[in-house]
Amino acid sequence: MRHELTNSAGVAHGGVAAAMADVAVGIAINRHFGGKRKTTTVEMKINYFRPAGEDSRIFARARLLRLGSTLGVGSVDLTDTNRNLIGAALVTYIFLEARGTGRLLSWIPLSAKRVHHAGAGNRKS
Repeated sequence: MRHELTNSAGVAHGGVAAAMADVAVGIAINRHFGGKRKTTTVEMKINYFRPAGEDSRIFARARLLRLGSTLGVGSVDLTDTNRNLIGAALVTYIFLEARGTGRLLSWIPLSAKRVHHAGAGNRKS
């Protein structure tokens, strides 16, 4: 584990394991469909069981639990160098193509809505 990826306690930052879990499910879905479906993450739940120190590596192993027409769900076991279970995640991806149309789902960009930001004079963007 590179020092830059650790927190002030000297253990892996939780975001490292979360990113690895996210990518592990994304790769599993990509392989399942041969790279032919566009996807993005819509939800992730992660539990951390024990810390991974600087002298350890983190491994992520994904299993696809459900592949529907719109969503795909995978679980991930996160282990350390000694094969200790250090965390588990449940990750949901959306398939960006609308059912049967071959078109990408339409999303309303944030820039199209009036958004008020706290501070900075409550600018609109």
